[in-house]
Amino acid sequence: MNWNDFSQEVHQNEVDKGEWDKPRTLDDVICDCLVHLSNAYTAYQEGKPKVYHLCQPSGEKEHICDLDCGGKCSIAHGDPCQYRDPKPEGVAVELADCVLRLLDYLATTDVDLSNMYPVKIMADGPFTSFVTDIVINLISARIGQGNDKAENGCGSLRFLIERILGFAAVNNIDLESILREKHEYNKSRPYRHGGKEL
Repeated sequence: MNWNDFSQEVHQNEVDKGEWDKPRTLDDVICDCLVHLSNAYTAYQEGKPKVYHLCQPSGEKEHICDLDCGGKCSIAHGDPCQYRDPKPEGVAVELADCVLRLLDYLATTDVDLSNMYPVKIMADGPFTSFVTDIVINLISARIGQGNDKAENGCGSLRFLIERILGFAAVNNIDLESILREKHEYNKSRPYRHGGKEL
């Protein structure tokens, strides 16, 4: 993947969707990442798959699409199923969302994203230790920022992406395809979806 190009593509979509109507700060990005990491932990705690889609007409808010379980759809015949929610969910998707937030922000800086590689520090240990370490790294990026777009703080954000790539590699997660799928889904969302303040 050409990370510099992809980050610009992600950023342009965020601009088009109104996410930059108010200038975003590193603190905004860190808070977004903390939300996604919390969601990843919740999905992990609940034993949800790494990636899944919900079944829309099942009547159950959390019913996982049978196709994600390797089964056949009991509601519709064939693949793709018209009842399958296009939004990907799961532990790996929340980690991908964190990476998307970082890429969006880094697209506004001078940080070069070429030649990124998976950094596998703590990637094979307990998931909770990995998430906690990522949170510590986010806080370290905030402490090291100096001014809002300082190289040292933003360079730490690049390292965070490499850490998440390392976790994905160790855990057989195709993070690049998940990033692309979630980005495509994000492109389909309405302007300022959810009426968020930030």
